[in-house]
Amino acid sequence: MSTPVIPPVQHQVDRLLLEQGEYLPLEFLLQEGRLNYADYEAWRNGELNTLDEVLFGDREHVQQQLTQAADYLQRLGWERETVSYQVWLNDHSPRLSFSQNNALDRCFHQRYRKPQDQP
Repeated sequence: MSTPVIPPVQHQVDRLLLEQGEYLPLEFLLQEGRLNYADYEAWRNGELNTLDEVLFGDREHVQQQLTQAADYLQRLGWERETVSYQVWLNDHSPRLSFSQNNALDRCFHQRYRKPQDQP
């Protein structure tokens, strides 16, 4: 009997779920080497307009990966929540944008958690 092939995105998401207990696109991008933590810090400090401008690789491919991850988590029945990020030094600042591409921005600002009623 052969072992089913697990697509790379699902494998990476499963790894994050085991390590973190939830899925955040930010963690996925860091784990995949698409984002340097120093660039994330610069974004949170208000030094970058959008975070996707410093991503490694093709943005369309990144969007495809984030969409595949979200689809996979929805199939698992995990609950989606909206996440927002503000500049660290100012709690009253407007929400930071990940991308000027609205679809990619929406993908990034989602978190998935296991429903409390699931074992």
